[in-house]
Parts: sequence; structure tokens; C-alpha cells
Amino acid sequence: MTAVIPKTLIISDNKKIQQTIYENLLPFKFEITKSNNIRQVLSQKQLAEYDLIISTTDSTEELLSFVNLCKIQKNGKLLLISDLEDKVLKKHNFDCCMHTAFEEVDLIMNAHRLLTNFNQKIRLMEMKKKIHSKRIAKKELTPVTSDPFIKSQIKNAAIFAEKGNNIFISGPTGSGKSRFVDFIYNCSPIVDKHYLYADCKNFTEPYINDLLFENAAGGKYYSDYLNEKFQGILFLDNITSMSLETQSMLAARLELLLKESKDIQIISTSNHTKTEALQEFLLLPTLATYICESSLNLTPLTERKEDILILFDHFQNVFNSKYNLQPKTLSRNFKYLLTTYNWPQNIEQLKIVVKKFCFFGEQITEKQFKKMIDSTETGKFDLIPYIATKKPEAYHTPKFLHQNLK
Repeated sequence: MTAVIPKTLIISDNKKIQQTIYENLLPFKFEITKSNNIRQVLSQKQLAEYDLIISTTDSTEELLSFVNLCKIQKNGKLLLISDLEDKVLKKHNFDCCMHTAFEEVDLIMNAHRLLTNFNQKIRLMEMKKKIHSKRIAKKELTPVTSDPFIKSQIKNAAIFAEKGNNIFISGPTGSGKSRFVDFIYNCSPIVDKHYLYADCKNFTEPYINDLLFENAAGGKYYSDYLNEKFQGILFLDNITSMSLETQSMLAARLELLLKESKDIQIISTSNHTKTEALQEFLLLPTLATYICESSLNLTPLTERKEDILILFDHFQNVFNSKYNLQPKTLSRNFKYLLTTYNWPQNIEQLKIVVKKFCFFGEQITEKQFKKMIDSTETGKFDLIPYIATKKPEAYHTPKFLHQNLK
């Protein structure tokens, strides 16, 4: 039997929600449409064609229009995202309601839950590495750097990985810890290895438990979980954000599994060093004995200025290839701005700047370039839409450029 791919309609004007959907629900066939006139939008759509409808609404009038049309046309499941009072939403029979301040993982889980009757096993895509049970090793084996200290850490990482050690990686946010994890994964001697990921900071407690421990439903949300048959890499991201209670459960589970299997390698990351984590009671000593056989420490980007331009060129090549763009040249003044900036968000922030420069680099002034760098510090939403990859000409319209440089 051929697997059916769920067809999804997203009705929303919220750009952040749209990008979240693009990043997280890629296995689904979906369309995105605006909701400023919800009656007109819905009257032009045959809602019965869709297996899942995700809609955002901020007014009671829009909500009522939506409800009336859904009564007539809807066959699939409905997930509503709204900040209207709960008592208003409870009057109507929605399959699922979420507030706009939802965690991304909740969107995935709820969408997955509403579509459990499909005759396929929906493979959830990587969501900034919050859920990812199986993976193929990346082609870029080695972290990009010219810094002697980081080079020494790369050398140590290769040695630790080949020995099968459990590795604790510390460093500030955005310093490149995840790239080291990719490198260690490729160097690991485990054959046919799986990759089990837990974001201990952003996952809610029930999801961490489902990921790490077999429950009554057999780890219902994941294709893999930490059982006696697991072979591969267990990546515990932001381990010091995990509750001490769950750390205790994890330590007990690892004690049993590591006695019976040599095919589990644990990589954990934190913004704190091992010593800091233990002193500040963020990491249980019992768990540390299992996950901290070897340690690596990464320095922030501001302490390795020579890497800034090297990483800039690397990311520019990646984005140019991905979006089929022409290379752009950095002027001397632009290079000066890059190397003298403080980079509080480290490599992740630099990556966003490079992405914007790839699209707008030769059409902006030095003042605009500086403003573009400063805007990424605030965590301002990146307005370069994923949908534009299908229409490259949209990138170069004056209106689009003006909106993104504002």
C-alpha cells in the first residue's frame, strides 16, 4: 500500500509561525494562506480536501466565521492557535487549541497526534535539532577554524570519539558545540549507529521522559528511544537544564545499559564547564560519572577573531550553493565591522548576518550593513521567507529589500 502524505492548510499572517511551520512540518504537503479576511479565504478553499488545518485567529468575529465554514466544509482535523480566552474557545469543538506562545515541539507533537490514523509512519524532520532520532553523517567532517586552541580541541575530540568515550562539551551559546557533535558522530567507531537527540532546555518534562525511557506506549512519539537495543550516539543538549529528578532517572538507566552494551556513546553539552555545573548543583555527580569521561571546552567567537572572516566565507559558500546565488565580495570597511563587532550570540548570529548578506550584500551601504548586524543581536525575526526559494526573483524587488533592511 502506498503511504498517504497528509495535506495541510495553514491560515496565518504571523511570519514567525509561518517559519516555524516551514521548519517543522516539512514532511507534510501544505499550503500557507493569509487570514486577514478569513471568510473570503475559506470560501475559496475546499476545506474537505485537507487532512489538517492549522489556523491563527485574534478576534471573536474571525473565529465565528471560521467555525461556521468548518461545520460545512471540514473533513480533517483542526488545530487552532489563538490567544482568545479559554472560555470562548471551549464553546466550539476544536480538535486542538494552542496559545501563540507555544513551544515548537508542541506544534509537532499535536500535529502528529491529530494525524495518527494515517497509513504511514510520519518521519518528523529535524527542528533545530530538537527531535532527530536517525541521521546520516554530514559531509563537513571538521569544524571550520584557524584558532590553535580550537584545533587542539578538534584533535582531542577525534581521539575521544575513536576510543568510544562519553564526552562533555562546554562553551557559550553559539560557540559551535553542535558542529563538534557532528564531528564526533562521524569519528565514532560504532557501526550502524543511530542518533538520539534530547534538547534538555526546550523539551517539556513529559517529552524528555518519552524520549529517554520506554513507557506504556513504547516511546510513542519517537522511532527510537533509549532501550536495551539502542546502538549509537545519545546527544543530551543543554544537559544542565534538565531537572535533577530526570537526571537521577537517566543515571539509573545508563548504569544498567552501559553494563550490558559498549555500543552507546554519550555526548552532552552545556554553557557551564563540568566543574561549574557540579559546584552550582546543576549536574548530579552520579550522572557526571557516566557522561563526563572526557571534556572539551570551546571559546567564544570574540576570543578567536581570526575565525570570523573564515566562517563568513564558509557560510557564504553554503548559502550561495543552497539558494543558487552569486558570490559577493566583502569590502574592507565591511570586514572591519565584522572583526570589531562583539558577537554576543556567537556563530549563530554570524550565520544569520551571512545569510542576509548573501541576498542583499551588493545593494546595501556600510550604514545598512552595520544596522543589519545590530538587528540580529536582538533576536529579531529573520524576514527572509523560505517560500521565496521557489521564486528567486522575489528576493530582488525594491519592496522586499526595503522590508528586510528596515
